[in-house]
Amino acid sequence: MAGYRKVLVALELGKDNHGALLIAKALELTTAPNIHIAHIESHPVTGLGDMTGHNHVANETHIRQQIFPDLNALASNNTIPSTNLHIAFGDPTDELYRCLENLGCDLLVIGHHSRSGLVASLFHTTASDIVSRAPTDTLVIRL
Repeated sequence: MAGYRKVLVALELGKDNHGALLIAKALELTTAPNIHIAHIESHPVTGLGDMTGHNHVANETHIRQQIFPDLNALASNNTIPSTNLHIAFGDPTDELYRCLENLGCDLLVIGHHSRSGLVASLFHTTASDIVSRAPTDTLVIRL
């Protein structure tokens, strides 16, 4: 065991939700109270371009209300405190780095769907971007 103090698990909620697998891997490395879970969403489209206003904040609040129950269910099934759940908006790589720094995490756990051939050479994945510049150790779980 590497002795990680705080672990951030980055989850992408959706139809192929592998959150339980990523959390199980994190639990092999540290205890539940030391695990934080982050889900990053794109900023909602408001029609205001780069400007943000009240509608933008209201949309983010609505999205948080939709996402939180799924995150909380995963956390509570693994005895992770609900205070360790984080929902952010923006670029996934930048927001994950911000979470790592703000929380003082020393390990990031992410999932990665394998791609091969032409698809792999044409598309740059978020996972490869995260790993190439990660400020901490990163555990990539093949999904």
